[in-house]
Amino acid sequence: MKSKEAKRKCRRLALAQYGLVTRSQALDAGMTRRAIDWQLERGNWHRVHPQVYVYDGVARSWEQSLLAACLWGGARALASHRSAAALWGLASMESSAIEISTPRSLRSWSVVVHRVTAGDTQKVVTKKRGIPLTGIDQTLFDLGGVIPLHHLEVVLDDALNRRLTTLSSLESTVTIHARSGRLGSGALRRGIKSRTGLAAIPESVLETRLLGLLETAQVPLPTSQYEIRDGGRFVARVDFAYPDLRIAIEADGFQHHSGRNAWQGDIQRRNRLTNAGWLVLHVTWRDLERRPQQLVHEVRQILSLSGAG
Repeated sequence: MKSKEAKRKCRRLALAQYGLVTRSQALDAGMTRRAIDWQLERGNWHRVHPQVYVYDGVARSWEQSLLAACLWGGARALASHRSAAALWGLASMESSAIEISTPRSLRSWSVVVHRVTAGDTQKVVTKKRGIPLTGIDQTLFDLGGVIPLHHLEVVLDDALNRRLTTLSSLESTVTIHARSGRLGSGALRRGIKSRTGLAAIPESVLETRLLGLLETAQVPLPTSQYEIRDGGRFVARVDFAYPDLRIAIEADGFQHHSGRNAWQGDIQRRNRLTNAGWLVLHVTWRDLERRPQQLVHEVRQILSLSGAG
């Protein structure tokens, strides 16, 4: 009877862990070492990592692989970096990498393991999909050390727009970790600096990429999400604007401009802006991907002709 109860406890635990159970969990449930080995020998359980097993017949998933890695990493192990970003649902972060942070020294061909101090791993604030992960600030900091700056800026804007964090909170995280020389401080600090003082955070990946291009080229940065009024009457809200020069830049993503009604609305909006005395420059993904330098030249030329710098 004791053996059957131990098996039931293990199964109940596995149901909450994507079919996973660890050797220590099984022992705590009352199973003997011999009983555990017997489950493995019979093929009822399969070894995923040392002392981490999955029940036979359970469907495989990214979440299962990630939790298995965390269980293997020990009590202080957390999903981190790209894996944590995917769990947070941050823009452009796909659920593919298996990446954890742990104080233990581990090696695996299927898991990216970041060894950290025990103190760093205590900053977990929640679980998502039943998986322990780094807090949002820690996740963004860690991403700064493993992804390009332009990608980090997209993720950063998404987190800020969804109010998952704030610039001041991120600044505190950078200050704490910069002292230890951890990777990520420089990239995240640059992202914070370029957004400090902005009236609004870019609302799309295209807007973020465009702002990054202008910043890199040292073009005067425009105001984001600017509301244009003419004699107190609302005209439009544009993606970027140089208000003093009455120049607007619109980042035209495909999803916002499909269909006859949307097309008609765009024309009417453009006419309103023109009648209010505004010059509008439209930028598409093709512009950014295929002719970024020419785009920068066009913006500089428009600013120069309008009397800016």
